[in-house]
Amino acid sequence: MRVLQLITRSELGGAQRYVAELARRQRACGFDVELATGRLGWLSSQEGCFVRIHRIPDLLREISPARDLSALFGLVRFLRRERFDVVHTHCNKAALLGRIAAAIAHVPLIAHTSHGTILAEAVSSARHAMYLGAEQIGAILTHRLFAISEWERALLQRSVRTRPGALRVMTLVPEHIRTSPAAWTLREEWRWDLVAVGNLYPNKGYDVLLPAVAELARSYPLLRLTIYGDGPEQASLEAQIERLGLRGRVQLGGQVNEVACRIASAGVFVLPSRKEGLPLALLEAMATGAPIVATDVGAVREVLGADVSLARPREPSELARLLDDVLSSDDRRRTAGCSGRAAYERLVARDDPSRTSAMYA
Repeated sequence: MRVLQLITRSELGGAQRYVAELARRQRACGFDVELATGRLGWLSSQEGCFVRIHRIPDLLREISPARDLSALFGLVRFLRRERFDVVHTHCNKAALLGRIAAAIAHVPLIAHTSHGTILAEAVSSARHAMYLGAEQIGAILTHRLFAISEWERALLQRSVRTRPGALRVMTLVPEHIRTSPAAWTLREEWRWDLVAVGNLYPNKGYDVLLPAVAELARSYPLLRLTIYGDGPEQASLEAQIERLGLRGRVQLGGQVNEVACRIASAGVFVLPSRKEGLPLALLEAMATGAPIVATDVGAVREVLGADVSLARPREPSELARLLDDVLSSDDRRRTAGCSGRAAYERLVARDDPSRTSAMYA
């Protein structure tokens, strides 16, 4: 079976790590897996994932009617020429244009994985209606619609009409998380170190985390925060760090490969997001056994457990309160870490790689 994985960008991120893991599993099942993307990067450089790489130059993350139309026509020509058995899309722009192009090109099976649907965005009613229309168009065209969590499946089920039997849950725990030896222990040298991992986009909520850190700094003079990731919000966050007087206390650490080791070498892992699907950084933190403070978004409560205390998104004071609860008690740190690790093991037990061979059936 010849499968095309289509994603807007190839940068290092959660959706890209998911696609890499899926491609490796599909290759192990004997699929011929190829990648098409608008911009080359981390994903396109992964060995053992793809037999061929294709670049679609006009496939951009930003909305650009002329370039988007050009990308659509280019995708139709490309898919008619290549004659894939399956086109499997990921992320918003590639998802909509890719599924429309695949339908026009008469691709036998169109699949899509929803990595935190745009329907969960906190936007105006007009914009939400536009997003809903785009999701509905995509859903009608999709033969296999994969949600990465039960939370996302439920949201899609009540929001859009899908083909009978199309909507399924497929949660993957990537091999690099399963095999990582990193394990959290509380050490004095990093007791007051907070770590957050994720690219610098508004939905990651770092602009909410920074005021929480400023509030906590009055009680914890040794408190430090490192944020690992790159993205368009870097300049804005740097300016906010200056305004809040956090220079020297908060560091933007850029992209790193050994994420689990950075999490294991910190006092607390923080996920301050406004919106998520199932963040892989959270799974990495759970796997290490690190204490976790997070917002109640996406599938976070689903994977951590119904009894876990989570902050409302966009609420710095709630984030600060939960961080204070953990920072002030070593017992609470260890309890939180053990709870996260146990939840991770339950998640791994549900992830069966052998299902990959029949995922399009």
